[in-house]
Amino acid sequence: MTTGKPEQDELYELRSLLLNGDPDQLLNSAVTPESVSQVLPAALIEAQRQQPDLLTSAVVTTVETAIHASVHQDSHVLANSLFPIIGPSTRKSIAAAIGELIQSLNQTLEYSLSWRSLKWRLEARRTGKSFAEIVLLRTLIYQVEQVFLIHRETGLVLQHVTAKHLAAKQSAPQDPDLVSAMLTAIQDFVHDSFKVNQGDSLSVLEFGDLRIWLEEGPHAMLACVIRGSAPNTLHTTMQTAQEQIHRLFTTALQSFDGDAAVFEASKPYLQDCFQSQFKQQTTRKQIPFALTQKQKIAGGLLASCLLLGLITWRVLSWQAHQRWTNYVAMLEKAPGIVVINQQKRSGRYRLQGLKDPLAEEPIKMLENTNIPPDKVDMNWQPYLSLDKSFIGHRLQALLDPPPTVSMTLDQSGVLQLKGSAPTRWIDWAKEVSDRTDGITGWDSRRLIAIEGPLPADANRQPSYFNAD
Repeated sequence: MTTGKPEQDELYELRSLLLNGDPDQLLNSAVTPESVSQVLPAALIEAQRQQPDLLTSAVVTTVETAIHASVHQDSHVLANSLFPIIGPSTRKSIAAAIGELIQSLNQTLEYSLSWRSLKWRLEARRTGKSFAEIVLLRTLIYQVEQVFLIHRETGLVLQHVTAKHLAAKQSAPQDPDLVSAMLTAIQDFVHDSFKVNQGDSLSVLEFGDLRIWLEEGPHAMLACVIRGSAPNTLHTTMQTAQEQIHRLFTTALQSFDGDAAVFEASKPYLQDCFQSQFKQQTTRKQIPFALTQKQKIAGGLLASCLLLGLITWRVLSWQAHQRWTNYVAMLEKAPGIVVINQQKRSGRYRLQGLKDPLAEEPIKMLENTNIPPDKVDMNWQPYLSLDKSFIGHRLQALLDPPPTVSMTLDQSGVLQLKGSAPTRWIDWAKEVSDRTDGITGWDSRRLIAIEGPLPADANRQPSYFNAD
């Protein structure tokens, strides 16, 4: 039975479906809550299967509003409902934290008081590295240090995350955009220079114990910087992260226009790739014989002496480090000295930088630092500083004004002159000062011009131009 109008036909069919009966008998029937409840569960299941995102978006708002209203009305209802979950979860979290604390304490004692730790400390002092770096290198099997998400078509970095222990250091990793450009350039070089199959891509780069694993997707490439030898299971983790990112950001990847802000939400998937593994400590063997009382006392005294020596060495090392740090800070504040690089390696200090010929000699500044000069290697390249005092000294030596002229250089770089001088000398001095860096102006309002000869050596060059 039809009415002849499409809209009424559709309403007629919808009514029959909702009421699950004969359309002719249900034509005049009303849609009641009881009739809808019979098909609502099945409809929700079908909606979850067909359009999960749309159903979730519709239900989440309703559920959040209901929870918010329930908490404001009576918070005890929700608290009582969550009580069976919160208690065990809290106890489990506390137990895990205490377990990690005990393990960390055991490792600290193991690395601080064992013969192996003393050997590592000597190695750290010999190589100039920190003790923590030596422990990491000697116990590390592998560790993911950085993860890059790179747009495949443009080669731009979409997202970059760094391991926490590297992010906290001042020696932060290289510019992510530069790293991405180099990886893309290497990929292009391989494709252009060698015969490779269509669709093949570079998957591994190795530099000593440093490896870069690449996982390509349809629109983006995932790159992991790994220290050590990682297992193949990391490939699975990277593939899973790639699949999740392509599933959630397909539209953004296809229409990428240079704005990577939308990919901030991909960080959790990149952080899943931060995996590491360290060597397990072997259990100490039991001593097959019993120590005598004298041996125990001698061992205790030896351990005490070693511990005292270690503490003394640490204090002296800290004091030496502070002296060097204060000396470098003093150099950086001194006018005419620019420190470019400073380091300590194999018990010697090294300094590189720039030094104005008029600046104080850095070797003389060591006198009050208790740093042995024979343990410091310096390499200074000459340059001309724009410090006002240096510019004034150079002009004084270059212009050699008559005794009747006094020159001063104010804070704004304007050369102030007063007194009296020959007209030709004034013109020549103004021309020279105009060509001198650091001079911003010339004020001769208080300088009286008189007739007189130009100095015979007016065209000479100052001695600092010939300084080694």
